[in-house]
Amino acid sequence: MSRTLACWPRILWTGLRYPVLGPLVPYLDDQISYSLACDLLDVYFQPQPQAPAHPLSPYVLGFVFRRQSFLQATPPRQCSPALLSSMLLVAAETSCKASSLIQTWRQRRQVCNQLKLITLAHIQMSAPLVSLDDVAALMHLGMVEVVDEQSRFWFHTACGLAEELGLGRELPPLVAPIHQSMDGNAQMEEIREERRRVWWLLYMVDRVFALYENRSPIVLVLDPDLLQPMDDAEYQNGDFHASRRRAPNFECNGRSIYAHLLPLMTILGEIMAQRYCPTMDNLIRHHLEVYETSLQRMRGEAEGSTGLLAESDTETQLVVAYGTYMARVLGILMTEEGSTGLARERHPSRSGTTAADVAAVFEDVSQILDLDPDLKFIQFFFGIFLFRGFRPLTQLPMELQPNRRSTLNMLSKIVTEFDIHYRVRAYSINIRDRTYC
Repeated sequence: MSRTLACWPRILWTGLRYPVLGPLVPYLDDQISYSLACDLLDVYFQPQPQAPAHPLSPYVLGFVFRRQSFLQATPPRQCSPALLSSMLLVAAETSCKASSLIQTWRQRRQVCNQLKLITLAHIQMSAPLVSLDDVAALMHLGMVEVVDEQSRFWFHTACGLAEELGLGRELPPLVAPIHQSMDGNAQMEEIREERRRVWWLLYMVDRVFALYENRSPIVLVLDPDLLQPMDDAEYQNGDFHASRRRAPNFECNGRSIYAHLLPLMTILGEIMAQRYCPTMDNLIRHHLEVYETSLQRMRGEAEGSTGLLAESDTETQLVVAYGTYMARVLGILMTEEGSTGLARERHPSRSGTTAADVAAVFEDVSQILDLDPDLKFIQFFFGIFLFRGFRPLTQLPMELQPNRRSTLNMLSKIVTEFDIHYRVRAYSINIRDRTYC
């Protein structure tokens, strides 16, 4: 069970802005002041200005923890030094904010290195000391080193510890609340929700790496009773009576990544698991249709009687634009995987990408760039989808390209940088040692 249920020494950190940082105070010094630690904690929980359900920092994939549980004066969440230092680390790596808090690049690197050392010194990787805090800290380490091969080690270790802790299974109901108070059940529900959110984040990251590495997913849903995360606004407000969906779910039903991106990652996992076997094609295409229909329903509900999305509702526009593009890339991915080498010869019914598909991809990307020129909305997850969707764009007939040349050139630079930094092997498909249906 999570370390949040264990009792840290009851020390009254009087006068502290954020008492939750108490366990980290002994490890702070002149280089990392308590004031800076508080500012970095604020950065960690800061949302995107136009998309409040999404973290500002590209290293925070989704909101796992409740802001109020960390930022309230009493009683704050009980946290390990490893978790706290890793949270400050990803905040310090967030250049758009850290540059205003830390004067020079050299000082910033020193702060980041010290926070990483504190994290590594306190993280637990073996039973019975390992906790949810350690899994979350490993995920943070994996994100700040995402351009390095070490990132896969951190995520692989996090997945192993998550399985060891049983995060992919619902906790059995308790005979009695944790404390004999009305807050006991709420605390238990918050712990359950944290467990789900950590597990589903690992589930999604695993599918991204599966696409990088052309392999089947390894983080699997084995508990049929496992619930998906609740609505983010209700979670942040502490409303644990809200309804939840069971896995798998293929509908976009909200604006957090657990609501709009998790269904896509579930479908991606199906494609990667069955990419050389046509027996699942119809079912996977049906799941894509379910997702696309739910996107249109969300758009329709947001438009209301006017038939137009309000300019102020940028988050819905982003969810619809990114979801439309990524669903289309998944459809193209099916045709590409099914039209490669031996699989193409054995299953000629899988057709390749058409000119209409390519033109539609271009329009989807253009819409995304209009809304999000810097592609910051879901940066980590979108990179591989942009990489895989860009190749068909280069196959546009030359007569269709002149008025799109500037956009293609810009995308080419982005994709080239992505290819270099992430060492993507998405197209280096080795058909040896494959099992074909």
